[in-house]
Amino acid sequence: MDDLPFPLPPLEDQRRIAAILDQAETIRTQRRTALSLLDSLTQSLFLDMFGDPVANPKGWPTESLTDLCHCYSGGTPSKAKREYWEGELPWFSAKDMKAEDLFDSEDHISGQVPETTTLKLLPKDTVAIVVRGMILAHTFPVCVLRIPATINQDLKALLPKQPVNSQFLAACLRSQSGFVLEKVSEAGHGTKRLDTQGLQSIRIPRPGDALEQTFATRIASIEALKATHRRALAALDALFASLQQRAFSGELTLAAPRSPAQSLEHLQQLEASIGLEALIFIAKRMPDGDLYNSLKAIYFADRHHLEHHGRQIYNETYCALPHGPVPQSAYDATRVLIGERMFSDFDDDAMRAALRRNDKKLTVLRDADFSKLSRSVVESLEWAIRYCSDMKFGQTKTASHDSAYERAPKNEAIPLQYIIDTLPPEARQRHWDL
Repeated sequence: MDDLPFPLPPLEDQRRIAAILDQAETIRTQRRTALSLLDSLTQSLFLDMFGDPVANPKGWPTESLTDLCHCYSGGTPSKAKREYWEGELPWFSAKDMKAEDLFDSEDHISGQVPETTTLKLLPKDTVAIVVRGMILAHTFPVCVLRIPATINQDLKALLPKQPVNSQFLAACLRSQSGFVLEKVSEAGHGTKRLDTQGLQSIRIPRPGDALEQTFATRIASIEALKATHRRALAALDALFASLQQRAFSGELTLAAPRSPAQSLEHLQQLEASIGLEALIFIAKRMPDGDLYNSLKAIYFADRHHLEHHGRQIYNETYCALPHGPVPQSAYDATRVLIGERMFSDFDDDAMRAALRRNDKKLTVLRDADFSKLSRSVVESLEWAIRYCSDMKFGQTKTASHDSAYERAPKNEAIPLQYIIDTLPPEARQRHWDL
């Protein structure tokens, strides 16, 4: 260990590196806080629309949870059969129940298990609750399984016997967690459990399909915003790891004229007003206002701007969707125009005043505000329009399926580092000489 080399840059560089990493961690913390606030917004919306489900001040008709749903208990596949534990099918247990929405589990099993045993394969959007474990001494975990999955015997999956929205059901259960914890009993060996009698005592208000659907629609917009924050957080995590690696390999030199805060902010803080003007500029000049090519042109323009100017145009996050990289904030803003979302990261009123969307076509109502678009940005946007305006769908798709897209997990954010890695070597170096 005494012979292990340890890089020790000058004190000024050490302070600068520490400041950069501190700034990156601050931005990550802000994203986590935003996600937490959105979680609380869901519960606030439920209480505002339906009231406390235990007191039921609005006098809704109610049903017992066990009358409304079949409460299915999972199980544990035989440990003696090694092949059962070789696969990618999620198998959730109490230790996984730490978020409102679950996309993967710590443990996985073979897809053959539900086909050859009594363990049931649960459909996507199933509500699951913990019914056994010491966590019930203080917390009642309620989660929505966002993928087809299996569960162990400490959980119950709530399989509706009649139509009920999973978001509504989950929010209702979370809103009465204090009441549920009062119904928790203790097994002979001291383990906490929520037994059948406790489950029967939980009442679910039934305000009617229309109100439940209104709630679900509003929650869908919140969930979409949470997904945007999760993608941005994933990109920030990748950036932080890259910064750490570069810091301790001596690649964060003191050559930069700007401050550490500026270095991180110019990489991560969305400049939505510039993004809106960039979208207007492109859509007005794109033949037939083609939505697909307009969104792809933003990606091509951003890559061009990164190469020639060392920074993004407005700090967009790109998602690796099936047809290629998609500028998530710009795409979500166009979805607001047709009612698929309630809000986006852009100024939605300004968006509606400037653009109309009809299926796959954008109609521009005004020209872009050039006071918000620098000369370098306009040059990159014009370059991207020339590059892809005459392309057919398949050509644009092929052109955007670059190495950054191929490296990224499907339907997840593309780390900025992956996009930078597609640039020529001299452009990559210029960008990362923070």
